[in-house]
Amino acid sequence: MNKFSHFCPWCGTTLGINEIEDESTASRCPSCNNIVIIKEHGAKLSKAYSYTCPKCGELHVYGERPPYVVCEKCGSIYQTSEHGQCMIDISLYQRGEKGELPFNKKPDYWIQVQNRWRFLPVKIKMSIFAMLAVLILLSTFLYIKSLPADIETTKAYASMENVWKEFREKNPYNIQIEGIKKFDDNSYIAILSEPNEQKSEEDILKFFEKYNCSVKSFTKSIGYDGWLKDAVVAFNDIDESDIPELSAELSKFLYKTDYKAAFLNLDTIPQHTAFSEHNLNLSVTEEELRKWLIDDDATVFPIRDEKNKCKFVELFNDYKENKNHLYLSEQTGLVIWFVERGMISHETFGVEAREFSIDSDLVLGAIANEKVVAIIGRERCVPIYELPPMRVETLSLLASTSEDELAQSYERLNVFAGKLNGGKDFAPILLSERLWHTEYGSLLNITDQMLKSWSENGMVDYVDFDYPKPVNWAFDKGVVGDLNASELTYNWNTDGVGYIVDDDVYSIYAINRTGSLPVSYIPGDATQISEHDKVYQAEQNAYDFFSNLASPELAKVVQYAGMYQIFKNFEISLSDYDNPTYPYVVPDKLKDISYDMLTKVVNYDESTKQQITKHFRQRIEKSNSIIEKLSLMFYSRELETTMDTLSQVLGKVSRDDTFLRCAANSLVDRNAEIEYSSSDPIDPSVLFVNINKTSKEDRVRNVLYYLNKNQQHLQSFVEICFDNKKETYRDIYVSDNKDNSSNWIKCPTIVESWHTKDSTIVTGGHNLNSKITKFRVAKDLKPGETRILEENGRKVIEISVSDRKSHVGNSTYLRRVGRLDKADMTETKVPVRSQNVALRETANRTSRGFNESDHLRIRFMSDNKFSINGKNYASLENVFQAIEMKFEHGDAPVKSVEFEGLKDAGVNVDVIINGVQCRLRRGNCSAVKMANYDFAHKTVMYDGDMAIVTIPIKTGAVEFGSTSQVNQAGLGGSTNTTSSIQIKNGKTVFRVYKEKLGSLMKALDEFFASKTTYFNEFKLMQILRKYGLVPSEVHQKTILNPDIETQMKHIQVAKVYLNNRGIYVFSIQEENIA
Repeated sequence: MNKFSHFCPWCGTTLGINEIEDESTASRCPSCNNIVIIKEHGAKLSKAYSYTCPKCGELHVYGERPPYVVCEKCGSIYQTSEHGQCMIDISLYQRGEKGELPFNKKPDYWIQVQNRWRFLPVKIKMSIFAMLAVLILLSTFLYIKSLPADIETTKAYASMENVWKEFREKNPYNIQIEGIKKFDDNSYIAILSEPNEQKSEEDILKFFEKYNCSVKSFTKSIGYDGWLKDAVVAFNDIDESDIPELSAELSKFLYKTDYKAAFLNLDTIPQHTAFSEHNLNLSVTEEELRKWLIDDDATVFPIRDEKNKCKFVELFNDYKENKNHLYLSEQTGLVIWFVERGMISHETFGVEAREFSIDSDLVLGAIANEKVVAIIGRERCVPIYELPPMRVETLSLLASTSEDELAQSYERLNVFAGKLNGGKDFAPILLSERLWHTEYGSLLNITDQMLKSWSENGMVDYVDFDYPKPVNWAFDKGVVGDLNASELTYNWNTDGVGYIVDDDVYSIYAINRTGSLPVSYIPGDATQISEHDKVYQAEQNAYDFFSNLASPELAKVVQYAGMYQIFKNFEISLSDYDNPTYPYVVPDKLKDISYDMLTKVVNYDESTKQQITKHFRQRIEKSNSIIEKLSLMFYSRELETTMDTLSQVLGKVSRDDTFLRCAANSLVDRNAEIEYSSSDPIDPSVLFVNINKTSKEDRVRNVLYYLNKNQQHLQSFVEICFDNKKETYRDIYVSDNKDNSSNWIKCPTIVESWHTKDSTIVTGGHNLNSKITKFRVAKDLKPGETRILEENGRKVIEISVSDRKSHVGNSTYLRRVGRLDKADMTETKVPVRSQNVALRETANRTSRGFNESDHLRIRFMSDNKFSINGKNYASLENVFQAIEMKFEHGDAPVKSVEFEGLKDAGVNVDVIINGVQCRLRRGNCSAVKMANYDFAHKTVMYDGDMAIVTIPIKTGAVEFGSTSQVNQAGLGGSTNTTSSIQIKNGKTVFRVYKEKLGSLMKALDEFFASKTTYFNEFKLMQILRKYGLVPSEVHQKTILNPDIETQMKHIQVAKVYLNNRGIYVFSIQEENIA
């Protein structure tokens, strides 16, 4: 029998086949299991054509491809496919469909490879193995090299705390911003300062984890036990080209929008601005808002679509829900946020609030009808690191609160407050429940300290409040000294801060001044004051002083107060926002001590009197001052008399232990509920009652009245009759609230301060009321006539159409109405300015809304070069040439330029300033010494209806300094630095209406009579008021070296001072002078 050797046509395996009897037959390859045809009795071998019936599974095998197959088992007929061993149902084929039915067979490719590998020589196999090993090793090496370095080995990780410390040393107060710094090993640090309250540290870690990160949080102390917390992230798994995309993603993560997302470059961290060179004190009247947007039929466009322009009036009157809620005025200056009245979604509100706050820097007012409110802001011209955007979480808080009033104060009269060993005073802090551990609560604490310290010419200082002090003060001896008051309450309030004017179509809200809230001073023996009262005049002077400081913190408080009033008065609220609260913990231990104290007062006896007498006798014996001895003797008798009275009053209700405990609680907790037997709770704020009535309810109110009236005496009683020191009470407050905070902010629990005399007389805080002064136009009234109505418990002042246009916006009038309830029209008419005049700082922009190119930072570097936004210049002269070129050609006009490091560079300050115009401004700049003014050679000129008074400044050295009498006072301190410049000539120019010229000359005669001090603009304001002039009626400008004027456009040195690091800092501004 013959034996044939063949290769399998499917897999290549060698097959031995014996001679067979049949001409041909079919078999399967034992290696690949495919069917083969054995032909010519075994002499030939070929692939078989095999088909499986799709219906019954019967296998059909052929040596050649048949045109069709008839299944022997089920009778189905199939057309065979041209593309493989598949079959097509005849019915489908006849209908023209080409779909193929699959032929399921075992794959043969891997078996072929296996068989071929089996016959390869060993040497070839070893070579292949070696090549594969090299490829695997190379691939592994390249993969490992492509991985980012362990984050803990990077420069960014090593520098996290140091970079954060530099950031917080320069920005010690509230700021919410995102910054980034790159290191030369391609690692990065990102600082998220006080992130959105809804994001935790774990959320931030989850966001950054794809960038191979490490997240840490650091806290900056603020106040006695408060802090601000920031998230600091080190990461390195990112290309530099992807940083903008990261910024956008981070903005979406934090604020749910990537609108104008940008990182602050932490290579040059900007210093906190205590006193801005930008104008933060605007008084845009209701009539001006009406004229700009309604009467002038302003054109506006969506912030993302400048081509889609429309008319404001048409859009506002026919407003319909659409995707565009934020608009810019075609004429540079205004950002407009349309918000529907009623309940709105928090998610939509949050996105729009963020975008509005990015593009605007000051809230000016709002226009409302029955359906919608258009909130109007000034287009941003202040950098976000100087005046950060309003926070979404703070605006959400204000829009969701049901309270009509928010409050903040230092509880100096709390029975456990008082003087500590060493002379400092402590008091617990009061905040409305919703304000605890929020940005707004923190801001109110900071600005409260400004009010009390700066009203006393910096003589009150606070622990961990190292805020730069102003150069000039509003008062000669401090307000207490000027008013000769023994006790004073200092309040920020909303009396006259905002007002609404209603007519038949529109309801328009405007803010009196955006620079600060109004001030109230309330002496201990306060009576009803008048506009001629020295207290009211002091309040006006303080309002001028604080509102013109250009303090970002003071301005931010006004913005939030304005938004709060807009939300409440135009009925805007959030439908789905669960505002978190972090209530203040009133220690139970102090409640118990307060109860023991009242019990001791009820049982006031001879032994307690002797204890008081002994205490004061010892203090009198130790005193070396006759005045102090007499004061102590007087107060000892007063305290004994007061305790006698309180004992009698408490005795009337002492059997009601429930009430006595509630009354004790009320002395340490303003929100304590007062209860007494057989009655409903009584509001503890009801203090003034008719004490002649004998009902139990009246007796209870009488007790509350006397307790609150005599809290300061109760302080002394606790100090004398209980063994605990004030430090013990302070520590109890702090300990019980140590774990009470939000994610990123903790407001201080208590405040510690000291005064050169006695800071216990410094009381007060913030009263933020949503109720505002409301005017309504009445067509039957003549100019000057008013009518006061009462509607739903609120006062409405009806005015004439003429007075709406000319008088209502007067700042002094608005304050008088709010503070004194006097609505008669006596103030000067207020001119209605054009938009470009009132908002001139927003002109000449490189792009609309927020943009980075309008703000340059120039820095002296160690290699004796200067840089503008990273571009190097060889000398300061080259820098000035570059700036002048930008002015001349209109390329990216410079809004502010800051110089640092000039002293280190050995640059002569005289050379820098000489040849440019100098405008001396408020804040921490210096003032010209009065002796430098040549008042004897003043001139008067006329320009239309305006009089122009020019007072020369003597040629030569001009000394700059401060009117502050504080030199390193307390923690805050004021640097007593003076500097001088050489000028060719200079002048101070006053512009006033002709009819006011006589009053101005009298005021200037008195003001310039003093030759020993420095120019004090706030003292000037006082004198102007004395002669019947409102400061806003007088425009003053100081010009040094005016011979360089070109086409009325100037480069101006607006700030000249030597800071505490020995660095001269200047700000240069371009301004058109009319």
